[in-house]
Amino acid sequence: MPRLPPVIDGIGDYSLLLAKRLSELHGIQTRFVVCDPEWKGPQTIDGFSITTLKAKDKNALAEAIDRSSVGLSDIVPVLIHFAPYAYSSRGCPVWILNALQDRDKRNSQILLTMYHELDAVTRIPWKSSFWLAPVQRQIIRRLAVISAFALTSAARYKDRLGNWGIKDVALTPVFSNVGEPSINLPVEGRERQMIVFGRPPQREICYTLGKLQLQHACTAAKATRVVDIGAPMSFDGKEVCGIPIVRLGRLPATEISQLMSSSVASFLYYPQTLLTKSSVYAAICAHGAIPFVGSGPMDQAKVKDLVDGLDFITVSKLGVSFQQDNLQTLSDQIFRRYHERSSLNAANVLQGLLSRLPAKEH
Repeated sequence: MPRLPPVIDGIGDYSLLLAKRLSELHGIQTRFVVCDPEWKGPQTIDGFSITTLKAKDKNALAEAIDRSSVGLSDIVPVLIHFAPYAYSSRGCPVWILNALQDRDKRNSQILLTMYHELDAVTRIPWKSSFWLAPVQRQIIRRLAVISAFALTSAARYKDRLGNWGIKDVALTPVFSNVGEPSINLPVEGRERQMIVFGRPPQREICYTLGKLQLQHACTAAKATRVVDIGAPMSFDGKEVCGIPIVRLGRLPATEISQLMSSSVASFLYYPQTLLTKSSVYAAICAHGAIPFVGSGPMDQAKVKDLVDGLDFITVSKLGVSFQQDNLQTLSDQIFRRYHERSSLNAANVLQGLLSRLPAKEH
């Protein structure tokens, strides 16, 4: 897995929270291997041991997996949380593939691969990702060949993997990394404010490309202000289309959870077909804060795994197709449908796959 940070980070927190759920629900214990030699964190987090690579090469990864497996008599499954750019600045972590292929040839692992992202899709020839995409796809395919099971977080990715010959991919949407309340608070008692949350580039696009959609979303939800949560960004405006922005900066997960539970809605600018891979979207739904989603025309393709009007509200530059008079009903259904794809569901899916793993010969 990539680094386990001390602050909110998509894949790092996903893997840690999934490990907690596996332990709580199924008694399955996780040992982490962090593929970042520069990571200076502790040797344990929440009781889970951590082994850090000494270098980004195949021998170091093989050694780290062996060190993390000390004391275990049987061959244990290795789950890799895969996103090309999480392991390589160019998105081509060949060293990871080589290490795992060597171990597979030695019959010393049972591999499961969670595809958080696939190859970079661009038609711009002066970008390196244009030329490296075939290499990325080759790595993705080879990992699937040596994996007992493959998982991914979006139906769009599952379809692409299927087109490449990778079948029976388990769909496990990303869950909230800032809490999963068991009760959805009444809309009537929530603040009429629009949450914008996430990493700086993701929030900045809400205020630039998505500013008109954000304005329409605020109008539809009758939100009188935007509450911005996250690290500082280059956009420093105090308002967007006349709507004041309240900047709260970085906050602990507990405070973010409280703010989302007490806010009527949230806005994000994101491709609709990839919403289930967004931890920001998951956090919004987990707290019943109605998600208004803006995106470019090419990103509003038909969504297979979610339903517009039930899981999110589409916002275009022309406005919002919003006929829902009862905000409480909408909030409740978003909250309920999220819990069908929560961390509990992810842990159950993975446990089900682990129970089907074939025994490997020593």
